Amino acid sequence: MASLGATYYVGIGEVQLGFSVDRLRISSLGSCIGLVMYPNDDNKKHCATMGHIMLPKSPSSSKELERSQRRSKWGPTRFADIAVPVMLKDLLKAIGYHSGRRKAIVAKMIGGAEMFGTTKLSYKIGKENTRVTKQLLKENNIKLIKEFTGGDTGMSVDFMVSDYTLRVKPTGGKSFFI
Repeated sequence: MASLGATYYVGIGEVQLGFSVDRLRISSLGSCIGLVMYPNDDNKKHCATMGHIMLPKSPSSSKELERSQRRSKWGPTRFADIAVPVMLKDLLKAIGYHSGRRKAIVAKMIGGAEMFGTTKLSYKIGKENTRVTKQLLKENNIKLIKEFTGGDTGMSVDFMVSDYTLRVKPTGGKSFFI
């Protein structure tokens, strides 16, 4: 991994841009999705965005979303259907691309574990987060080039913007790169 600039921690429901030698970090992922998007071409601006997605879909009405926001400490980008478009818009703006250049954007995805077994409470949230996020990437013409999802173990992740490497550290396991 290259030398480090700033380290930006991405909390639940947050989206963060990183440039050049920055590191984007999620310190604890379980059923949530850690999603990274970056340009896969010769763009001179090394830039990436990372999102920490908690739930697959936002409430269907703006009134329900507003009510949900008042009761939650997390932002609206905790929902995949809000986070993916926000991340894409922020990244395209940061690198100076118009929306027609979406095919130059690629993604890596981590998380989606089933942390609570098969209880009624979990309703397979990890699998649903993974499914919906993949669907949204496809709908936005973003190629998913690497993925480490599923299982039943939490993990932390570090993404180095300088060389677009993603280090995954499972709880109690050894780090590896995807």
